Amino acid sequence: MESGHREEVFFVIKELLEEALRILSSPIPESYRLQQLNDLLETSISCTKILMDKGRETEMMNTFRLQDLLKKVIDLVDYQMRIRDITVSLEETEEDLVISGDQQNFLRALLYVFMEIIKLTDKSKKDNVILIRMGRSNDHAHLSFIFDQQKNTVPSLSYANNIINQNKGKILFGEQDNRSCITIEFPVEHKERLKGDRLKVLVIDDDPLIRDLFHDFLELLGEEHFITDSQQEALEIIKRVKPDLVFIDYRMPKMSGIDFVYEAMKYLDRENLCLLTGEVSSFEIEQLKKEEGIRVLEKPITLARFKEFLVAVKKAKCAT
Repeated sequence: MESGHREEVFFVIKELLEEALRILSSPIPESYRLQQLNDLLETSISCTKILMDKGRETEMMNTFRLQDLLKKVIDLVDYQMRIRDITVSLEETEEDLVISGDQQNFLRALLYVFMEIIKLTDKSKKDNVILIRMGRSNDHAHLSFIFDQQKNTVPSLSYANNIINQNKGKILFGEQDNRSCITIEFPVEHKERLKGDRLKVLVIDDDPLIRDLFHDFLELLGEEHFITDSQQEALEIIKRVKPDLVFIDYRMPKMSGIDFVYEAMKYLDRENLCLLTGEVSSFEIEQLKKEEGIRVLEKPITLARFKEFLVAVKKAKCAT
């Protein structure tokens, strides 16, 4: 997207969130206020999709990093915090916190919590700092928002809590370091190995978003992996490593995915190869599946479907 258009979209988001803050502070009936807030946040989130690369939001809807989601929300409310002299101090964990659920719903809930904190922050203090601590306890990741709250105010978190509860999380309100604290708990995906031996997996794709997606999935599932955008490098890895499974993008520059399949078959059995494509019904792919028995994995890819695919591959491997 051109920079001028991006600036226009950010301006719209800024105005929408300012209106949301105004409504949060208004004395209108609760049900009416929540409906208006929901509409404003929904529109703001729709605007963020315009800023995203095409297809990214679909691929990342079911599984995503909590760190990425939080940074997206902080970017969205940057203007609201700056004009109120509020800053954020973020204490991150080195561990990737991978969340399963509807990313749009989590984004809406986090936006609401941020707006509520901005509304409640003690305006009499200069240089207000919202401290955000991120961590993990057993099966849950947690975000703690620690801030100085105005006296005689109470946070209204039912809207966000309903969303988080629907995704098997919860919101807690209390104190930490003698300051007000809102903590959100999210269920996290386990880093686990599927049944059977660890697979050696190679991914070849020229799209950096797809490469990142496979990296996250394979890290999460505990498989050994090699990821590249170079067909020449991929062939070298095939010769050296003999991977159990090779994912090949159907449309790539220099050499098509189908041409690469035939080149890879000089070094690997066809059962080790899988085409990645959103065009599963094309004549070429149908022929390759029928005549050569090549596997095909359809884009966009979710963690659940990818995990099922690997389970099937492992079962087939164990059966031979």
